[in-house]
Amino acid sequence: MRELQLNPIRVLDRAVDVLLAFTVERPQMTIDQVVEATKLPKATAYRILYTLERRGLIRYNPATTRYTLGLGLLEFAGVLSATFDVSREAEDVLVELQARVAQTVLMVVREGDEMVYVFRRENAQGLKYSSLFGQRRRIPYGVVGQVMLAYLPEPDAERILSQPLLAWTEKTLTDVGAIRQRMRQIRQDGWFVDVEETTMGVSGVAAPVFDANSQLAAVVGIIGPAVQFQGPVLEEAKQQLLNATREISRRLGCPVSS
Repeated sequence: MRELQLNPIRVLDRAVDVLLAFTVERPQMTIDQVVEATKLPKATAYRILYTLERRGLIRYNPATTRYTLGLGLLEFAGVLSATFDVSREAEDVLVELQARVAQTVLMVVREGDEMVYVFRRENAQGLKYSSLFGQRRRIPYGVVGQVMLAYLPEPDAERILSQPLLAWTEKTLTDVGAIRQRMRQIRQDGWFVDVEETTMGVSGVAAPVFDANSQLAAVVGIIGPAVQFQGPVLEEAKQQLLNATREISRRLGCPVSS
């Protein structure tokens, strides 16, 4: 954990104390037991519990007057588990991929209508891509976002397409009908090439990673200068990318054809 010269936010510290008070040995508590476990004033503990209850992180049973952890926490567990599984299985493959293509390599996982960047590796010299590890971007940002959009369940994709679509450059595709057609093409091809649609002077190629249920687990992308990232160089990068995503999918248990 980092040590910074900053004062923590006290109310958040207290809320975390309340959540951590629930354990396997103590899965249910009354308000008095929460107060005893956290040493918080009763009024403060009650307000925190009510706030967490409203957000689905705490459940209250009026019949027993006891609190338990809420099902909303399972969403965090699912995202964390998926992120760790994919990152663990993918890291050495992605490091090798970056060494082979000598361009920036990214991997994102989905969290709601956003993507979280869980891997980034770039050359010490050359193009520096702005997306940092842990950063979030709205789907369908960038080459990885376009691929992720194509593999979303249809209701989710349509909800995203119903929202305003930003034009990052003059080449960004924002026509919904054309985007739907592109999504079909991405699913057919299994990859997508972005030519200066996100950043002028930058091109990229991305492809999906699938889990044991053949569901989208992540998207991997390679980003490079548009002036270099074309023709045979782009084609070679695409082939290396597809080899890498197939290997990661295989490690996650997806039945991948050779």
